[in-house]
Amino acid sequence: SAPFSKDLPCDPTGTLITATAPVAVISGHNCAYVPVKIEACNPLYEQLLPIPSLSKSVFVPPLEGRAFSIVRVIAASDGASLSVNGKKIEELPSQGFVDLDRKLEPVWIEANHMIQVMLLSPGFRSGDSVGDPCMITMRGSADYAREQTVITLNDVGWDNYITVIIPPDHDEDVMIDGKPLDESIIKEHDDSDHRWASIKVKPGTHTISSKEPVGVFVH
Repeated sequence: SAPFSKDLPCDPTGTLITATAPVAVISGHNCAYVPVKIEACNPLYEQLLPIPSLSKSVFVPPLEGRAFSIVRVIAASDGASLSVNGKKIEELPSQGFVDLDRKLEPVWIEANHMIQVMLLSPGFRSGDSVGDPCMITMRGSADYAREQTVITLNDVGWDNYITVIIPPDHDEDVMIDGKPLDESIIKEHDDSDHRWASIKVKPGTHTISSKEPVGVFVH
């Protein structure tokens, strides 16, 4: 991690936080450019997963409606040997990180130790002129659930999407607000057998349910 200075720019990514009692940690930036120097900036804040809740494998689908995204992988205190879509790419030291620039292809990340994975969308002037940065904590399959409720925002001129991740060997029995997920929009990742679908939804509260646990995020 970078030495902290209140007077100089620094990146505290990889900082290890310990406490004598349970605490929540929220990380982010008051106005981040993603990638660096690409307008425009946005506030980015996410509650981080504690180390016991991290995973050794995480599937990250592309962001619907965006031309590319950045996947940040952070090693926990043990470091990590990483592979992406079955190919070894990186040896991360303890608390080290790497950014993976992705186009529209999904990413199946595997490691020999626990990793934290964040999905970031780029700024408006990155090429697709769609929106500004956002940051999403990506969970491993152990944290998937059978029923989840999400909230999408009312923002005129932009679209809301729910992305559902279906692990290998799971039935495609997902319900969105009580209606079956359209199987024709489900895509499959050949390298990992994960499937995913992104559904455009109206602003409001939405419920995703299935007989077996699935991953869900909104943007």
